[in-house]
Amino acid sequence: MKYQQFYAVLDEWRERPYDFVEANCCQFAADIARCSGVDIKVRRFETPEAAAKWIKKQGCRSLYHYLVKLFGKPVAPLQASRGFIAYRKGEGLDGSAIGAIERKALFVGSNGLIELPLSACACAFDPGKYRG
Repeated sequence: MKYQQFYAVLDEWRERPYDFVEANCCQFAADIARCSGVDIKVRRFETPEAAAKWIKKQGCRSLYHYLVKLFGKPVAPLQASRGFIAYRKGEGLDGSAIGAIERKALFVGSNGLIELPLSACACAFDPGKYRG
């Protein structure tokens, strides 16, 4: 983990508002993963429905299952290290989100990054285990 790069990414996203096409949680997580030397290509979708359809074409039922396919078995949020990818559960893609761990969980919100307690996360993934 390159901590200077990690904090630079957080600063870049801190006030960047959520936009499904241009500034979404997958793009944020990919930027965080790059701090661990992992280059994840993020596809762009015009709608959540198009993203959900693509995930299903990859043989996955949900965003969670796609993350397991990419990173393997998740860990409990309290076991996650700084720079891990946080997962917050929702219905389908609606409400599901991925973010970053840095003492708390950080997710892209309508006014930039929002902080949530780790207890708000279902699990976390180690970007160093990327197998894409």
